[in-house]
Amino acid sequence: MTEQSRVPSVSRRQIATAAIVTSVVFVIAVLAQGVSNGVALWQRKQVLMTEIAARRAETTELEQRKQFAQTDDFVEIVARRELKMLRPGEVAVIPLLPVSAQPAIKDR
Repeated sequence: MTEQSRVPSVSRRQIATAAIVTSVVFVIAVLAQGVSNGVALWQRKQVLMTEIAARRAETTELEQRKQFAQTDDFVEIVARRELKMLRPGEVAVIPLLPVSAQPAIKDR
């Protein structure tokens, strides 16, 4: 055999080193993916915690509005403003615009 046709021999030490390097790279890749997933989960948790806090505040406000809606004050406000109701003895006053300020009505 000539020198050019000889295949260089690989020692057991070189094979072991290559296997160790490959294993270390694999472990680093797995750990990096785990860290990346952990960061993404932590960020998602923060978003969800913020949403939960907002929903709790909204729930508190709705509970307060519900309690107010069950009071006599609320019933009176709705009766006067929306239903135009009066208490016995009260007189409704409806202000009218002066004739010059009223919109002109067109004949058809």
